[in-house]
Amino acid sequence: MFSDGCGTISRELAKDVWQCMLEHLPASRQGFHHENELPPPAFQIRIGGSKGMVRLDPKLEGRVLCLRPSMTKFEAEHDLSLEIARPFVTYSPCFLNRPLVVLLWSGGVEDDVFVNLMKENLAETTSGMATLGGVAKLLIANRLGVPFQLASTLNRLARLDLRLDQEGVRTSGLHKLLNATFFHIKRDLKHKARIKVPDSYTLVGVCDEDDYLRPRQIYACVQHFDQRSGKAEVRYLEGRYLVTRSPVIHPGDAQVVWAIGKPPVDSPFYGEGNNLPNIVVFSSKGPRPVPNMLGGGDLDGDLYNLISLQELIPRYRYCPADYPTPRSKKKPNGEKSTIEDVADFMVEYICHDSLGMIATNHLVIASTSDMRARDENCIVNAELHSAAVDFVKTGYYVANHLIRKAKYDKAFDETTGLGLKPDWQAGHGRDANDGRFYPCESVLGKLFRAVELPKGNPARESDVKEQMPTAIRNRVASFVARYKDEIQATVSSPDTLTFVQSLLSRYTSELNHICVAHTISSESAERVSEVEVMLGTNLEVSSKPDLIERMKSLTRNLANAMRYQLKAKEGESNYVWLGRAWRAYLLTSSLGDKVFGAFSFSWLTLDSVLDALQTIDETFLPHTGPILPPFAFIPSKRPETDESLQAPSLDSWDDWVDAIKEENTRSETTTTENNDQHNTNGRGRGRGRGRGNWNNNRQNSNGSNNGYNRNGRGNVQSQGSNNGQTNGSSGGRRPGYRIIAPGNISF
Repeated sequence: MFSDGCGTISRELAKDVWQCMLEHLPASRQGFHHENELPPPAFQIRIGGSKGMVRLDPKLEGRVLCLRPSMTKFEAEHDLSLEIARPFVTYSPCFLNRPLVVLLWSGGVEDDVFVNLMKENLAETTSGMATLGGVAKLLIANRLGVPFQLASTLNRLARLDLRLDQEGVRTSGLHKLLNATFFHIKRDLKHKARIKVPDSYTLVGVCDEDDYLRPRQIYACVQHFDQRSGKAEVRYLEGRYLVTRSPVIHPGDAQVVWAIGKPPVDSPFYGEGNNLPNIVVFSSKGPRPVPNMLGGGDLDGDLYNLISLQELIPRYRYCPADYPTPRSKKKPNGEKSTIEDVADFMVEYICHDSLGMIATNHLVIASTSDMRARDENCIVNAELHSAAVDFVKTGYYVANHLIRKAKYDKAFDETTGLGLKPDWQAGHGRDANDGRFYPCESVLGKLFRAVELPKGNPARESDVKEQMPTAIRNRVASFVARYKDEIQATVSSPDTLTFVQSLLSRYTSELNHICVAHTISSESAERVSEVEVMLGTNLEVSSKPDLIERMKSLTRNLANAMRYQLKAKEGESNYVWLGRAWRAYLLTSSLGDKVFGAFSFSWLTLDSVLDALQTIDETFLPHTGPILPPFAFIPSKRPETDESLQAPSLDSWDDWVDAIKEENTRSETTTTENNDQHNTNGRGRGRGRGRGNWNNNRQNSNGSNNGYNRNGRGNVQSQGSNNGQTNGSSGGRRPGYRIIAPGNISF
């Protein structure tokens, strides 16, 4: 289905939703929104038993939300609160990983291409660590320091003309933080092959509502909006692109598409506000949707990698996997599930979840076989991987004996006769030269050996020379001094000092609990360091993402609670906020990093001081980036022959015409049935009955609209039934939708 999981939203409703979200930002961030900035072109939503994506449709009039039947998971008409899971404000860079490297390598990409990219990443990281702005970019790209807003603080310090090599800037705590950042990035390069690809992007996918794009065409533009000038830098993607979606495991999980570039005048993407920035629009034509070719992807929020580097486009391209729809386990005689059934399934899932085992064995086999990922065992494991992914939805697990296991027979221990593992399997903290591993000559082995990691944990080193942040303190003080008379009473008050000391005591107690609870050591004296918590990582382990995500969540809650305590309360002026935050920063910045918790708390208070200055005077270092952060199966078991899988060289659009002519011809008769946009003549009530019918529109043309009100969580709440011009013309709406919110909506 070309539109699986993707609906539409009108421009007016998108503006109202975005304004609602802006109103629920912290007060210190609301002033950073430039009036020229348009709302995001797409939202990931949940509403009344439905979920998925909605993209902007300029043809819709009024406040309208259109959902497709494929978005409805269960009926819940009694609760139509609109929850925004994620607004897609900006783009993300594209990174490789080990499975993707092996897939491209199996398609004929040379080893040197990956090794050279790895070296470029190392060089870029090294140069970026030399400046405050460069470090901020690295933190954003690697999603580090988010709970403490470290990237934002570093950027603002850079704009205050502070330099990293300046005396009184690189404190002992900041020195540890920078070394830990560098270590984390190098560790991901070595053990995960997390290589950034230049001029390539990760974007959310939506469908072409106007049937404008031809088969295998895409439209995408990336945009950076400058909050200071109110201007946007736009780049339209054009030419051949390789598109992938995580996870990749089958040789056909990477496909080549053609980006149309800047839209012509007759395009639905032409004109101000119609260019749909920072999302990728897939064609609604052809025998099969491109997202579905990529491991069974859809458009309910899946992210897609668009790789422009031509050296990474494989010489040999393979047909995508095409497995039958898996059947789901059901209770006999239509019985309803109980909480005991849920508990039983949870236990069964824990015991039989084999996804990681399949992926690991697939990677080892592909890296050691002459056939690479085309090896028959890899193709079998790819199909099993698809079944394992669907285990949660179907209830059928993959039996262990079906998994094709890796045979470690490339090298042996002369003493024991046991097979050795490839060196890239030596996890973090293991010595690849301890006799249990051998130097693997595959691309993974070469990438593994291209990065040298220092021993030890730089975040927990104790022999760093103590240095106070005098330069930072003096520079910020020159701005705070403008409001000396207004904040003098707050700064000098004994009550403020008592409040700050109490707040610091609470903070260090909670922070210590987080550090101890998320260590992997059995030693009672060992704990995650303060710097690691600030960055949101654990340098002792890289294979426990759930543990790290839980630590980041708790840290985010703690940091937000501290910011709230420092901010102005009801009835207080922003000068009280500034005075309180400044007093807290003076106290904790003088303690250095010898007192546990003082260093991280000083960065929280510094960020609060800068926010207070920004709130008092909007011209003080206006925000530059986006308001919200960016946000990461298969043919038969027998591999097909290279002749049937190899694609022609398509270097220009003219070369593509013949290649897609047959697809285009066939699609003319299948587009309607594949794209669940069936004609309802613009009426609000569908002719069919039941959930499974395409025209199951839940509204009555004689109903009334009672409006939308925000509930306490900032969601959009619908009350009553909907009217919405259900007779006659559809007002630009697409057929085949369920119209949720037409008519007048008040917030």
